[in-house]
Amino acid sequence: MLPWIFRKSVFERFVPFCLPRVYPGVAINIGAYRRLHLSPSNIGDPRQPTHSQYTGLSPNVCPSIILHIMSPEMILKAKKLDPSAQLPCYAHPGDAGLDLHSNEDAQIAPGETRLIHTGISIQLPPNTEAQVRPRSGIAGKHGVTVLNSPGTIDEGYRGEVGVLLINHGKSTFGVTKGMRIAQMIVSPVLRVDVEEAEDLSDTHRGEGGFGSTGTDQRSGTGDNVPHRGKGA
Repeated sequence: MLPWIFRKSVFERFVPFCLPRVYPGVAINIGAYRRLHLSPSNIGDPRQPTHSQYTGLSPNVCPSIILHIMSPEMILKAKKLDPSAQLPCYAHPGDAGLDLHSNEDAQIAPGETRLIHTGISIQLPPNTEAQVRPRSGIAGKHGVTVLNSPGTIDEGYRGEVGVLLINHGKSTFGVTKGMRIAQMIVSPVLRVDVEEAEDLSDTHRGEGGFGSTGTDQRSGTGDNVPHRGKGA
């Protein structure tokens, strides 16, 4: 018999409300168990990953809740490769992205791609990645965006952070030293084990890929839903 605090019903009713107030560094992820395709009906199925692979807990312990224990302060270490480089920073409280600044002057002609140096290298927190995304201001006003958006910076990378910009506009775009050229989002990473399979589960979508859902407005009843065949 499990202690009362570890029983599923107790966790589902009380932990999501009480624990974050006691320890703000705890994130409650209700339903993550289901999103990982783990449920009481398929636990033990050899085709499914085991619950302990993700949580280290027995399947009988809180099977619909995963607690992600996070440090109250997630530290991103940034090293200046040039004394005049600017560190990533949030422009406003609550912003999702850290602004990345150019460490050089450059001209990007229409249709041209240019790798812009930031003059910094970073050390990400464990089990995270950084995504480099465009800034809406220069994208909307000048047609300049990040070519490989979102660019991925892996946790183990220690080289200089570069931003690959492309100019879709009609005029040459001038990059100046210190200009905010992109934003960087730090996100958690879920790693998986790859298993070769001869068969995959059937779904309603099947092999429907690019354009398979069409462009017409669809009703919630499924009327006028285009056929989702291969190559549709």
